[in-house]
Amino acid sequence: RNEKDLDSLITYCERYTSEMAALEGLLPEVNLGLLQLKQGTFKEEIIPTCRELLSILETLLPNLAKNTVLEVREKAENLMTKLTTTPQDAQNFVNFLDFMEKCETKIDEIAKTLSYALRAFQIMKDFEIMIDDDEKEHFLETEEFLDLLKEELKTKIESRQEIIDQLSESLQKDIVTIFADIEQVRVEVLKPELIDENSNSQQVREVLSELMEKLHECQEDSQKIRGWQKQFRIEVTRFDTLDVVFQEVRLRQMLWDSVQQWKDCYEELIEIPFHKLNIQQVVELNTKIMKNCGMLDNKLPKK
Repeated sequence: RNEKDLDSLITYCERYTSEMAALEGLLPEVNLGLLQLKQGTFKEEIIPTCRELLSILETLLPNLAKNTVLEVREKAENLMTKLTTTPQDAQNFVNFLDFMEKCETKIDEIAKTLSYALRAFQIMKDFEIMIDDDEKEHFLETEEFLDLLKEELKTKIESRQEIIDQLSESLQKDIVTIFADIEQVRVEVLKPELIDENSNSQQVREVLSELMEKLHECQEDSQKIRGWQKQFRIEVTRFDTLDVVFQEVRLRQMLWDSVQQWKDCYEELIEIPFHKLNIQQVVELNTKIMKNCGMLDNKLPKK
């Protein structure tokens, strides 16, 4: 009842059809010399079993064909929906172009599945198993729909460059947004209170942390866009200003980190007896702070 292999089902059909023909051809009585062989009882007991087995095949094969056609139609309609949906943003365009690359293979797979249903119908015809007219019609409609799907894919493949051009236009909108966000961060980071010694250290560091987080988002988006541009051979955008603004934020973070490190170290050192000081640690911190101060003095704006 659960068999789906058509070769096995053909074997069963041949076997049970042949057995049924042989049983129906049995004579009720056969004379064997002086003996008379009565076959009626044997025939009456075996034929119902054989008919039941044939009945199972007569139910199984139509169901296999019907369910296979339904499966193919559902998959084909899903593919058609995806093919005829208009992308709305860059990610949608990329997904659509990737889908187009795989769609032909998917169509071939469901066409192969549909050929399974066709073979099942042929088996039913060969062994005179009743085929519902609606199911035959549904099969033909699905076959036609699959042809329409192939034509739709062909049309989309032919217009691939147009779709890439639309992707490029969509990316430009995203690029403008990224540059606007970078400019917003640049304006914020250049505010004088972020390098004013009288500013609240904790508040400044929180602001710088938020600005850095925003830049990382811009960086992630820009890398994604550049990856798509390379993938679809679109002119790759340079985001040089992003590196510049990153540097501005890092310098200010270095400034306030250095101040905090020096304060923490000073508070720790004044509590330690002089003869117990770790001179190497003090020298290393002093060297680090002096190096940072030299870099900050050269690169941060003067008051």
